[in-house]
Amino acid sequence: MKLLMNESPLIVLPTLAEKIGLDCAMLLQQLHFRLQHQGVEREHGIWYCQSYVRWQKQLPFWSESKIKRLFLNLEKL
Repeated sequence: MKLLMNESPLIVLPTLAEKIGLDCAMLLQQLHFRLQHQGVEREHGIWYCQSYVRWQKQLPFWSESKIKRLFLNLEKL
């Protein structure tokens, strides 16, 4: 089985991971990337809308319930 594949890597900032945890840092970085590249500008800032199901398809190593918990943790922070 070939372990290294030609796909886009996930990026995580070590300092951010140290402050908020690895999983939250990874999800926040993914949200930041999507806001920059796919966000829609509205009156009150830039918005990005995606269901938990679609997040889970893009991040298959996490369950849908884990992704929900991570977003709730980020909201609390």
